[in-house]
Amino acid sequence: MYDESINNSNQVKQLDKNWIETMTKELQEFAIPYSHTGYNRFFDQEGYPAVKPPWGTLNAIDLNKGEILWQAPLGEFEELTKRSIEKTGTENYGGPVVTAGGYATPSVFAVNGQQYIVIACGGGKMGTAPGDYYVA
Repeated sequence: MYDESINNSNQVKQLDKNWIETMTKELQEFAIPYSHTGYNRFFDQEGYPAVKPPWGTLNAIDLNKGEILWQAPLGEFEELTKRSIEKTGTENYGGPVVTAGGYATPSVFAVNGQQYIVIACGGGKMGTAPGDYYVA
């Protein structure tokens, strides 16, 4: 809802508040049997995932057979490695692709026979600073 005659930020805030109140009243007319509280994660007392590691893996999958050929932990918590707790992996969002230069969570495409990889580097999921970068 935008009205060019409204220039005062307080008027805009009131307009938004009125719209939210109106929508809330209208939505209350519908019976909503389910709701979503977000993607809640379960942690132990130290802040690590409260499930048995590995917490993230790199997988080789035979797509023709639907079989996992191998799995390896992907990522590490350096502080756990220093405590001789190895191969935990870390939470990973998106599917990495292994290339000659390493692995990434990319968009892979080719132009004129040249392969390109674009990686979205957003961050923010695990307490890291959010970003808005794409690296090619």
